[in-house]
Amino acid sequence: MADFFVARSEFAAQLSSVDGVRGFEWRPSAPKPGDCWPKRGRSEHPGAGVLQTNWTLVLVLPADEQKSEQWINDRLEALFDAISPIAYITGFETGTATDRPALLIDCIESGE
Repeated sequence: MADFFVARSEFAAQLSSVDGVRGFEWRPSAPKPGDCWPKRGRSEHPGAGVLQTNWTLVLVLPADEQKSEQWINDRLEALFDAISPIAYITGFETGTATDRPALLIDCIESGE
């Protein structure tokens, strides 16, 4: 069975390896651009002793739309490279988090 606290720690460490990103295990009290944390979603048991957990990595972006787009453009590949060893990325989109622009990265972490 997956340990959600270990997964949060792994996500925080991997995210912090990306230039300009500060990974957190939990949402910081006053998020700033570059702050990123995992938000746990649905967990499923597809069989064979495997528990799959869906996560959304919430990454706060600069308030200016053009700067946000440039920020994503400059770091997207590095984010995917950092996350890929611990989770399968299913997609990403821009949205909001804590009333700020955010990049929402959806992924599945699989554990036994």
